Amino acid sequence: MMTEWRSAMGSRRPPPFSLRLTFEERAKIEADAAGMSLGGYIRSRLLDPDWIAPRRRGKFPVKDHRALAQLLAMLGQSRLANNVNQLAKAVNTGSLPVTPETEEALLTAVQEVTRMRQLLIEALDLDARLGQSALSMFPWADVEAALFAGKACFAFAANACVGFSVTRPADILAGARRGTIRPTAIAGLMARRRDQLTINRWNATDCSIERITSRNTRGAFTLSERKLALVGCGTIGSQLARMLVQSGAGAKESFLLFDRDFVSPGNLGRHLLNFADLGKNKAIALASELERFHPHVTLQPLADNAVERWSMLKECDLIIDATGDWNVQNALNQLFLEDR
Repeated sequence: MMTEWRSAMGSRRPPPFSLRLTFEERAKIEADAAGMSLGGYIRSRLLDPDWIAPRRRGKFPVKDHRALAQLLAMLGQSRLANNVNQLAKAVNTGSLPVTPETEEALLTAVQEVTRMRQLLIEALDLDARLGQSALSMFPWADVEAALFAGKACFAFAANACVGFSVTRPADILAGARRGTIRPTAIAGLMARRRDQLTINRWNATDCSIERITSRNTRGAFTLSERKLALVGCGTIGSQLARMLVQSGAGAKESFLLFDRDFVSPGNLGRHLLNFADLGKNKAIALASELERFHPHVTLQPLADNAVERWSMLKECDLIIDATGDWNVQNALNQLFLEDR
């Protein structure tokens, strides 16, 4: 019987069967279909007795199963939940001791969480997906309209910004000045000539000393919150001072430089300073050189005997002796022990 009906129909496909649904009913069926077409889903449910509901795919399906496995392994081995709970209790009771062990534990926890976050991003490919979503949601039409209206547009990120403007053609500017072109018509005229427009581009980057120094010690504390003193600005001291400044010394607290000696020709072969600094006090010349690294570094050069200025030194969080002189080292140690 079915064969005869198909022969009578010939090669024509049977007419479609329509079904009117409410918005709520359609939404429910689409949710149950889990990605299948509505027609295919309804046909399977009605005509296939062995039909099994398709597995739902999450919004962000797993891209890197290895990264996800590493994340799960880290979670299984970690005691983060217990440690954070204990820290919260200590904070609430006011009994959290600020010790080197506590600081180290907190840093370790932060590093573990950061690593877990990175693994999760890699596993779910969130960087690419979120980036595409952000681009698709960006109001590009509004940006274009603002540019055609003669405005500059800026896009800001965490560490930089980019700006754009459009140079108006000379005839449009002349017409606007003469009053033959209405201000409200300028954007439309420029839109029709968009292929002839010149785009001006600017960019700016965060050059703050905090930003620069934090890149060298990502995930750990910098020296920006510490007050340092360097005793001896010779060959070792000058090179060490540069590395300390690049690690944050002098960013927020003063960085003291002590040396009574002067730059001589014999120093130039290994010293950070150069020919133009000959005859200058080493501490003062070194401070000038380090300020070239960043103008906001706070340096305090002193052409004094550091031992005699112990009242200043003892206020520092870290005192570094780079003199290579045992007498200076012994004197500083003795003052420290007496002042404890």
